Amino acid sequence: MSAAPPPRRRRNPFADMAVANVSVIDGDPDTAEVTVTTDAVRTAFSFLDDYLDAHTGDGTDGADDRAGGTVIALLGDYGIGKTHLSVRMVARARARLGNPRAAVYLDAAAADFLSLYRRFMATLGVDGVVAQVNDYYADQVAEALEPSGLTRADVRAMTGADAEGTDPGELRWHEIARELGLLESRLLRQVRETLAGVTSSPDFAAALTLLLRPGFQEAVWNWLTGGRPEQILVDRGVSRVIDDDLAALEALRVFALLLGGRDRRFVLVVDELDKIFSAQHAPGHAVMAEFQELLQVATKAGACLVLGGLPEVWPALSGPVRARIPHPVRLAGLTEGEITDFILRTQELTLGTRTLAPFTPPVVRTIRMITRGNPREVIRLCHRAFRLADDRRRQTGDESVLVDDAIINQANTELFGTPSGDDIRDQIGRVLGMANWDHYRDRVLGARADTRVDYWVRFPQRGSGCALLLTRALLTDADVEDVVSRIISVRGAEPHAVVLPLVTGTPTDMAVARVREQLGYEPVLYRQSTFVDDLVTALETAMARLPELDAADPVGQVLAQTDQIIRRMATMHRDLLEQIQHGTDRVESAVGRSAPVEAPTTPPAADEPGLPAPVAELFAEAVAAIQALTTVDPEVSRAFEAGGYEAADAALRIVERPDVVAAAGTGRLLAEVVVRFRASVAGWFRRFPPAPGAGVTGGGSAEARAALEGICNVYDAMAEYLPTFRLLPLASVAGRPEDAVARVEEALRNLSFRVRRAALRAAAGR
Repeated sequence: MSAAPPPRRRRNPFADMAVANVSVIDGDPDTAEVTVTTDAVRTAFSFLDDYLDAHTGDGTDGADDRAGGTVIALLGDYGIGKTHLSVRMVARARARLGNPRAAVYLDAAAADFLSLYRRFMATLGVDGVVAQVNDYYADQVAEALEPSGLTRADVRAMTGADAEGTDPGELRWHEIARELGLLESRLLRQVRETLAGVTSSPDFAAALTLLLRPGFQEAVWNWLTGGRPEQILVDRGVSRVIDDDLAALEALRVFALLLGGRDRRFVLVVDELDKIFSAQHAPGHAVMAEFQELLQVATKAGACLVLGGLPEVWPALSGPVRARIPHPVRLAGLTEGEITDFILRTQELTLGTRTLAPFTPPVVRTIRMITRGNPREVIRLCHRAFRLADDRRRQTGDESVLVDDAIINQANTELFGTPSGDDIRDQIGRVLGMANWDHYRDRVLGARADTRVDYWVRFPQRGSGCALLLTRALLTDADVEDVVSRIISVRGAEPHAVVLPLVTGTPTDMAVARVREQLGYEPVLYRQSTFVDDLVTALETAMARLPELDAADPVGQVLAQTDQIIRRMATMHRDLLEQIQHGTDRVESAVGRSAPVEAPTTPPAADEPGLPAPVAELFAEAVAAIQALTTVDPEVSRAFEAGGYEAADAALRIVERPDVVAAAGTGRLLAEVVVRFRASVAGWFRRFPPAPGAGVTGGGSAEARAALEGICNVYDAMAEYLPTFRLLPLASVAGRPEDAVARVEEALRNLSFRVRRAALRAAAGR
């Protein structure tokens, strides 16, 4: 018997691309796609309905129920649902107004208004423009026939202007005018005068009126869409060309007046406005002023403009423009309840069953946490997780398979990827550098290894800092325990620090809750699209949590800053000593020594026994020059000997300057490096004593030369990180010799080269 075939694959109810479908504008807005009614959706629909409800007449018989227009702004990040909501608003307006031309959707495909205008004209079409002008013609016919008792509605019925599906280009205007005994030329002149009054633009009025005359339509449409005016238009006063942003904005203003006039409602939705208005692409003053005029004119004409874009659009607009947008709507991420509602309704619409399975409430919380409720990411994550759960169902034959944390983690990784830890650390470093925050990578804050943090960040006028801890996905109890243990250790070393875990993978809902309980606030979850903003926000919040230094206590500030610098120097000191010891060990290993020379735990005496005089003099000059510049012991000693605050003024003037304290610490480290360099060279002489006679043995051997070369290379590597220009602030301290900095530079210039040469000469007996 053959094995039973695996269960059939289920239809995935969630969209793979999760991109709003503009084609559903003319469909059923409630069933074409699932729309979760969030607060922002309710608010936007409310503003639109208020606009539509403000006009209840049909524009006939002089009904004076006209109300003004409005402007609505839909602001939100990528994938937050701006286009989805925009499409629903257009469909809602068309359904309410009963006219597909009464609501238009546009997306700013390019970064200029000229392209937007051309897309608008292509969407409206020549028939749409002709239909609008025909309405004005019908008004003139009705006005001419008023003495006969015919109403405006009668005339529109005769012309077929209100008939559904009627082609405006086929309306029998000339025949009707002749049949009614009206003079067509007079009617056209009246239409032109009316349009000139409505649009405040004589050339547009002339061109639009010509659309009603045979043989002119092609020339007029070519001009309206950006072409140069043909001679037949120039002869009638049309000379400009719509070929730049200013001309395009004026043309849009004209059509706002045309379409919003005659007591009609007209809704124009412009999506992706951030392509035109942003910090990177800010239009000039003239364009901004013309856009302001467009909003003002459209509102007065009774039109409704809906502008969609990223949040950065709002600050990019001028103050007067923002003042003309009375209804900004900021879209936010979906809540857990809204995500649950979306899953239920999507599965009911697609599969016919209103169920949350294979998802569960804890998984919904995790989805909300990972995606921040971004609808596009929610849909994509649901799509991938549903497929993975269905694959497991088909593999195991278990019909009760649910989406669990492992599936969500796999789906998240497949969709959004997870960069390496080094890549994330580099990204953090760039953010901290751009923000100009004092920071240190891979810093150990205490005596124990578990106090190492990925970044230690210091802020001005704050009593402590922020420790950044990178951690992998929190999927197991061991992962959580490891993070909690690191938090406790770091807080033990820096009690006032803000510890900020950065979770680079997918955590479970319970794991985040446990970390939150330990911290008192949320960890940062790595999301590639928003990580920079998330990190900056978290660091700014951390800075606000740190205790401020008392501005009224300058001595306290100095002591706090000095303590910070001392800690920093101590860490640098420890790191340098480790590097020196590591370098020394490498040299000793290279020459095959059986036992390393013990490095002194305290700086050796001024003289190192066993050094030939020429070599000892080089080191003595270097140490003396550094000490003459960096030693502040006399001032500190006098301050304590005097025992009075006033007597400490000289010492306080030194320690109150962070640049001087930092320079002094650098000098002490530099002296330490030179002293240890001297000790290593002395040890080299003890290992390779000068041989009497020819220099082919002892200190002149190839083995000895290699060992000496390694020691000098270690010094060069250390000295490279301690350049003498960092000592310059010490030159301004009272009591320092005028040539102190110059002496240091002279003593340290090519020190390793001069030491190597003197040592080899001494070893050779020269």
